[in-house]
Amino acid sequence: MTSGKSCSITFLLLSLWIAALAAEAGPLTRIAILPTGDNLWCAPTLADLDGDGNTLEVVVGDQNGVIWAYRSNLTLMWSYSIRSFPQAENKTVNSPAQASPAVADIDNDGKMEVVVALGNRDRRDQPGRLFVIHLDANGMNPQPGFYLVPMDRVEGADGVADAIYASPALADLNNDGTLEIVVGSFDHCLYCLDWRGIPQWNLSYSDLFDPETFYYSGDTIWATPALADIDNDSFIDIFFVNPNVGDRLGYKEIGHSALNGGALVALNANGTIKFGSFMYEHYATEWIYHNSPDHLCRVNPSVELESSPIIADVDADGKLELVMGTGLYYGPPFTDDRHNRIFCYNVEDDTPITTATLPGVRKTPRWSVDLGKDIYMSPAVANLDNDPDLEVVIRTIEETNPQVFVIKGSTGTMLPGFPKPLQPNTIGRPLGCAIADIDGDGRNDILMPSWRDLFIYGDDGKLKDKFGFDVPPEQWDTHFVDAEFLCSPAVADVDNDGYVEVFFSSHKGLYVFRGGRAGPIAWGQYRQNSRKTGYLPINGSIAVKAQGPAAVAASQSFQITVSFRNDGSATWLAPDFWIVSTRGGLQPSTVPLPPGKRVRTGERVDVQFVQQAPSSPGTYVLGWKMVRVGVGRFGAELTFAFTCVEAPARSDRRWRAYQ
Repeated sequence: MTSGKSCSITFLLLSLWIAALAAEAGPLTRIAILPTGDNLWCAPTLADLDGDGNTLEVVVGDQNGVIWAYRSNLTLMWSYSIRSFPQAENKTVNSPAQASPAVADIDNDGKMEVVVALGNRDRRDQPGRLFVIHLDANGMNPQPGFYLVPMDRVEGADGVADAIYASPALADLNNDGTLEIVVGSFDHCLYCLDWRGIPQWNLSYSDLFDPETFYYSGDTIWATPALADIDNDSFIDIFFVNPNVGDRLGYKEIGHSALNGGALVALNANGTIKFGSFMYEHYATEWIYHNSPDHLCRVNPSVELESSPIIADVDADGKLELVMGTGLYYGPPFTDDRHNRIFCYNVEDDTPITTATLPGVRKTPRWSVDLGKDIYMSPAVANLDNDPDLEVVIRTIEETNPQVFVIKGSTGTMLPGFPKPLQPNTIGRPLGCAIADIDGDGRNDILMPSWRDLFIYGDDGKLKDKFGFDVPPEQWDTHFVDAEFLCSPAVADVDNDGYVEVFFSSHKGLYVFRGGRAGPIAWGQYRQNSRKTGYLPINGSIAVKAQGPAAVAASQSFQITVSFRNDGSATWLAPDFWIVSTRGGLQPSTVPLPPGKRVRTGERVDVQFVQQAPSSPGTYVLGWKMVRVGVGRFGAELTFAFTCVEAPARSDRRWRAYQ
């Protein structure tokens, strides 16, 4: 383990340079290449590791399986490897971290954990692992948690645990206050584990396993699941894609032994089938093929599915949709054209799921668009044209003529100005994008890496900027980058100085760019958030911080500042949105947003108001949530504790609480 306590003079000078750059806005400026032990194929994750409520830290894994954490001032916090785990079987693991880490407080102890997957998509001699790193209250002192060793199944046992290439996703599936980890592996299994590593499912779908503490998909899992409650039953639903159903030998009640094609599957929180694939259901006597080009068959389209699905209200109808891409076409005997498409499904609709509706398609597409090439990228969504619906941003992956597409969520039509060209991708990586206002003009921009180039397109399709190997000579000093951008970028105002930073993984380290004044950040990192859920709620809020006096005299008035960040697609505007007291019983019980304040996706609001202390001494805890007319309370609760004393208290003694 390497500590960040001793930093070189280089980092000090770098921090001073960054501070100087803050005085002027403009296009992206390259400011640093953060050192890592090896090249990076892993999308960086942004999260508040130290819980200060003001800044974000960046976490990324390298090809040696070492996880690196950097502060907002770009100094090293720590680095940690699976080889630091005490068990002998981990001491020689040299597998890369190609999946973006997930970060959250999974055990609800007020301290963050980093959940990391290891494995190489191209090499079978590097074993797969899933492991958890526990941090202290300051985001430091990484300690080993549990680790998972996948099975050894791919192309026959070879003594090496199969890789985990997809990022883990985190959510509270059983409503116990802690988070479960859902992750797929090349061993054909989708695992659901609690924070201790205990399997949470007990299924009986396959004859191959007893006990069956995972969902066995029948093929290698490349994509990260999307996690969201689509039917408002207070339990999270799990959406994942099975790339290629293939050989179904070993399953109950399935008569066919071989058939190519993938499946979109939805599971309940307990791992049972919700809808999508009927491969395990009791009435299934044959495979069902639906020949409509606009319907993705519930069982197996003649395509391969590796695009991680996302969930959002893309058409602004107040209900959630699922968006995903389709890939490789397998050909005869299935001659439909459902490959190379981007699909948008109505997953939150009023269609009852009964035996009478089967075996037809249970959830129908809102729209689908033929993009002409394979789609492996996980989509991103944002409101690019400032109308009610969202736009879907996706790219094709091929060695010639790759393009970025922007599709309107309400109609499935192309946004004017798109598609636009990208750099040919010869490495076959499903590169993703970020969507954020990086120049301070109040409009979202698309940041799309494309092998050796970084393209920045405006919402009108105009190329705003380009960095990379292929730039004109007059831009060599400012825009030349001799590196391969290998995954999705991450964007945020990490140091809370009003200007955005952009992080890109490359084979030469972690590139950092400086942008203009911070505006809306609609899709700031891979899978939208540090939990990697791929879910943009309609109404979502993050409790950032509460600030006030640590002690007040009985019946004294004191000032509180509460801060929430908009984590949903709906823009917060008064009087439809406000803050409500959830505990403590003090007045006022409701607090309006500032007049005229407009809080868009990714933006933060700070609200100050005066509270009246109780008349009795003691320790009190206050709480607040966001509220929307017609919806009620939503998002995370923000809490604040203070002491009420008899004697007059010093009002300048400050204390901060963070959620």
